[in-house]
Amino acid sequence: MILKQGQIVNNKWRIVYLIKGNPYAESYRVEDESGNPYFMKIYRLKNTPEKLLENGTVREIVWSLFIKHKNIISMIDNGGYKDEEGDCRYLVANYFSGELLSELIQRKGKLTAKRATKIFLEMLQGLQYMHNMKSGCLHNDINPTNVMLSSKTGGTAELIDLGHVSTFFMGTPPFDTADLDPRYASGQSFIGKYDERNDIFAATGVFYTMLTGRAPWDVEFKPDMTRKEKIKLVQKARSEQGEINVDDIKDKKLKAVVSKGLALGYNDRYSCVEEIMLDLIEGDESQTA
Repeated sequence: MILKQGQIVNNKWRIVYLIKGNPYAESYRVEDESGNPYFMKIYRLKNTPEKLLENGTVREIVWSLFIKHKNIISMIDNGGYKDEEGDCRYLVANYFSGELLSELIQRKGKLTAKRATKIFLEMLQGLQYMHNMKSGCLHNDINPTNVMLSSKTGGTAELIDLGHVSTFFMGTPPFDTADLDPRYASGQSFIGKYDERNDIFAATGVFYTMLTGRAPWDVEFKPDMTRKEKIKLVQKARSEQGEINVDDIKDKKLKAVVSKGLALGYNDRYSCVEEIMLDLIEGDESQTA
């Protein structure tokens, strides 16, 4: 462990407990001087893969400095820490004050069309902000475990985990892909093409899961499967089943949105967030109020 329980970092943050870790980064629950809970992620620079760094610091931290939106988790502090093993960089964000969307789906099975649509629109608003940033910004890891429903704001959806954020690109991903969920990734991402349509595909896949209680194309993974095996299983399911089955979705408008958002053909899908949002709110005054 980089940090110890009870340790004070930079005279600000008291370490409460370790949440999870990997060879180069660890996540902790921390508290400020008043005992308010926060989330800290700290990187051991000497162990951090080069592709995760930018100008000597961690790309996730660089992006988090500029991303400020009500539907995206916000960084409130960042800094450096040094011990006998070398330099570290950390970020601090608001603690998860609610439940993950994946937990809600597990508890409920599936959500009502009204609630699912509200959450989906909030996710899309966060993506719209990211995609329209000056440099163009992609989340690249939209799935039910990366959407938090904040109890502080009455269940507002926030996109979390900015560890895979990038600009649009074609080729080798500038981030670790081992922990990405291929069930919520478009086929284009499997060949290294990441753009707005991949994020929209993933978000629509989450919408499908909210409406049906199932993963897209009913794909389930075994615990010990490699990423390559998972991708092969996803590709097999899509090849055998064809376009996504929306029979369990009763609302005709939502059927059409899901079908287009998860279309297998690149040019058959939504090209931008604004397009899918217009289809969602068309004829629904409650969503535009």
